[in-house]
Amino acid sequence: MSCNTDKTTTEIKRGSTFEQSLSFLDENEDPVSISGWTAESDLKVSADQGSLLSFDIDDSLFVSGLMTISADSSETLSLPANFNLEYDVKLTDPSGSVYYTDTMYLKTSRHITD
Repeated sequence: MSCNTDKTTTEIKRGSTFEQSLSFLDENEDPVSISGWTAESDLKVSADQGSLLSFDIDDSLFVSGLMTISADSSETLSLPANFNLEYDVKLTDPSGSVYYTDTMYLKTSRHITD
């Protein structure tokens, strides 16, 4: 199973709503149901640093092999500006096996308009 994202680097201005869609595919590029799985995702400066925020996970489309992770504007407002931050998604299947997506990046900048 692989994870396909629209982008591996997403750019946002601090104080903006963040949303990233992920799809889980088999070797034939067909969607794989992840119904019954759990997911979690943290945003960090680097893998060995503490979490800056934990993303919200929408599991309503897990049966279709789709997931959306997000953070609201109040959460992203506290992020450092002009940084390339890292995140991945940890998936746990019903048997307890753990899988991770590739590392993805969130590039932040300052907003200009108040």
